[in-house]
Amino acid sequence: MSSSDESGFVPVRGCAPYEINRLGVVRSSTTKIERKWQQIAACWAVVLYVGLPARPSTKYIHRLMAEAFLERPSGWTEKWKAVFVNNDKTDMRLENIAWMDARRAYKHVRS
Repeated sequence: MSSSDESGFVPVRGCAPYEINRLGVVRSSTTKIERKWQQIAACWAVVLYVGLPARPSTKYIHRLMAEAFLERPSGWTEKWKAVFVNNDKTDMRLENIAWMDARRAYKHVRS
């Protein structure tokens, strides 16, 4: 779990200079301007500009929240999925997001 500043924002892993809070608000850490969410494949996402030269990169909000605020289970790899516990992709509460390995995530979504 990352340490946060007084506003609850923590850096977005691999996407400097962006930060995220527990509500899924993503903003620039320098200008404090919030990035707008857009819906892609029934999930909420945000476009961040990363690298030099800066290129657009679409990131799913629930994945960013999991990376910032949830403990990684033992055996975690980049292939693990951030899933919605109640299968409701509009329910962006942090307690509704969990890490699952690809096999369990596939079964969970299909149930």
